[in-house]
Amino acid sequence: MKMFDIACVGDIAVDYISTIADFPQKNSNADVIEFSRSFGGSAANTAIMCARLGAKTTIQACIGADFPDEYMERLKKLNLHNDLYRSEYNTTSAFLFSNGEEQLTFFYRGAAEDVKIIEPDERILESKIVHISRDFTDIAKKIIRKSNAKISFNPGYGLDEIEESELGHILNYTDILFINQHEEKYLTELFDTVDIRELGPDIVVSTLGSKGCKVISNSEVITVGAVPADLVDPTGAGDSFAAGFLTGFVKNYPIEKCAQIGSAVASVTIGSRSTHPGISFDDAMNVIDEYYIV
Repeated sequence: MKMFDIACVGDIAVDYISTIADFPQKNSNADVIEFSRSFGGSAANTAIMCARLGAKTTIQACIGADFPDEYMERLKKLNLHNDLYRSEYNTTSAFLFSNGEEQLTFFYRGAAEDVKIIEPDERILESKIVHISRDFTDIAKKIIRKSNAKISFNPGYGLDEIEESELGHILNYTDILFINQHEEKYLTELFDTVDIRELGPDIVVSTLGSKGCKVISNSEVITVGAVPADLVDPTGAGDSFAAGFLTGFVKNYPIEKCAQIGSAVASVTIGSRSTHPGISFDDAMNVIDEYYIV
């Protein structure tokens, strides 16, 4: 059986992305400046970018009968192994509105509802890292119970939908946690702690938007600046960051270098209309050589 570097579990979705000048008040409206459809889902975004960066990657998720043929073709072209289970629901969809600085998302769970009833594939369980996206606690607990892989967790905007006891259980078995500064605040307040590592994760990666990120590991705090990029669309940047970090991690790079790789990949995503821009691992390393002091 093929050993995968990284297995991504969670959602695969179709994103409908709108750029607006500003957010309207309730019972009002706003003009859409630009509109596009793209292929997303946190787990899928991360898996695709890991594959682009050369990591042996697989994904397990649920899709509807309406899943776009073009999306399936993209997965095949990347040689991204997938276990996509057909659901009776329509494919998960996200409706995103961004004014360039802030983003508002409406989420249709659809096929993702069935993630809780599927069993993790053996190839998932035997991967080096299992990356779990969003609030799929049922399959997360199955993976924790059955796998010896390192657990990576990116709860994203599903964080506040997870019951405290279940969230605590998952965090206790998490090796690498990806959060943003708002999610960090939520966790520290919920669990009354100043150090999220006390909850279980060995490595806590907190993204700070244009300020870069901080990584806490072995009681050491590392700050890595963001790679400058002309903002086109922030959608998928966090998932790209996780993909870069994890790919560096399975290649045994130091933690700081992993964060730099994540920042490089995220910068390319931010400067693109695509949530899955074409970037190789060598490209990411070239970005690092240009920006970071070696």
